Amino acid sequence: MGKDREELGISGGNKKKRISREKYQEATFFDIPVLFGNGRVSQAILPDGIYSYDLRGYDSDPGRPYALEEKVIVNHAGTILTAVPFDLSENGYLRLGEEVDFTGGMASIQEYQEKMKSKELSNEIQKAENAIGRADEFLILDGYADRYAIYQIDKASKAKAYMFMCFEFLTSHGMSVDGMDYQYIYGGRLSEQETLESLFEKFNLNHPENYRGHSLSISDVVVIQRNKHTEAYYVDSIRYIRMPGFISQRKEYAEKLYKRQELLVNE
Repeated sequence: MGKDREELGISGGNKKKRISREKYQEATFFDIPVLFGNGRVSQAILPDGIYSYDLRGYDSDPGRPYALEEKVIVNHAGTILTAVPFDLSENGYLRLGEEVDFTGGMASIQEYQEKMKSKELSNEIQKAENAIGRADEFLILDGYADRYAIYQIDKASKAKAYMFMCFEFLTSHGMSVDGMDYQYIYGGRLSEQETLESLFEKFNLNHPENYRGHSLSISDVVVIQRNKHTEAYYVDSIRYIRMPGFISQRKEYAEKLYKRQELLVNE
């Protein structure tokens, strides 16, 4: 699997037949079933309905992936084959929050396509989109698409003193909201119809799959990014209060965290 299929010198029709029968590792990636291969796989020789994406590895550890791109020349860390297309239009890549989860099985593209027939493509796209938003806070901090994000107080921080408390409690006790005291819990695409109220209902009555936070409550912060304008809101008892400095605080924290992770990889 190490050679690019375009280098094999096989005619186009035979290439497609051969690659459809070749075995790949089965895995879960952004919450959806995929196939993984070590070598490069050209999109041109794949059957209809199968998409190829490259994984990029760190300079210090090329075999350890940190991003998904359409094509990687340097530090290629593997190839993802999937029936669910990924939208890379926002940044040209997707930052990985989790490693590829190998299931231990092997399957050909034909076998994979048969398994995927039982799944509704729109549901799988939504699952992947939710997982992508959950994995990368920078999509809400630096992105351009309409998105939302949920933040909840880090129980190990000083903000635990006002967890689940209304905003009046903070002001009366001389406290203030600091983005560095919060954890990024979840993020996703924001539809035209979604509002703060509908998100509150969604994250109380109909949690998305793999949502790991508590039901949206007082002291949580919701960030809304619409038409390239971003606002953060403190969830109060009967209203939502704008938090002008929250985004810059989170961006500073997220950048420090990302640099720390890079340093750990480079050690």
